[in-house]
Amino acid sequence: MESMTATHLKSYLGNFRYQLDSEESIQLGIAAALQAGGLAFEREPRLSSTERPDFMVDGVAIEVKRHGALNALLLQLSRYAQLESVRELLVVTARVQSTDVPSALHGKPLECLVLLGSIFG
Repeated sequence: MESMTATHLKSYLGNFRYQLDSEESIQLGIAAALQAGGLAFEREPRLSSTERPDFMVDGVAIEVKRHGALNALLLQLSRYAQLESVRELLVVTARVQSTDVPSALHGKPLECLVLLGSIFG
C-alpha cells in the first residue's frame, strides 16, 4: 500500500466540516474523519520526552492550531521535523495567518489546511 502523505491528508480532511469553537472540537472532528475513512492514526502520541503532535497518520504529524503565534508554531513543527519517526507535517488551522509556513522544514514536506469554509457550515 502506498504511504499516506501530508498532501493526501490535507485533501481528504478538507472535505469535512468541523466545529471551530476550540482546538479540542477540531481534533474530535479530525478523529471522526480519520475513522470514517478507515485510516489508522494515533492521538497525541509521545514521539520524544517532550514532543506530542495532535495526531500521527503513517508518519505524518498533524498539529491543530486555533490560536498562538506563528513563530511558536514553526518552532514546534521544527522540533517534530527533526524526529526520525516524522516523514511529513500537516498543520490544520482556522487562522489565515498560519498559512505563511514554509513548504518544508528540515527537508520534510509541510502542508497547511485552513478550515475557513467550515465556519459557515
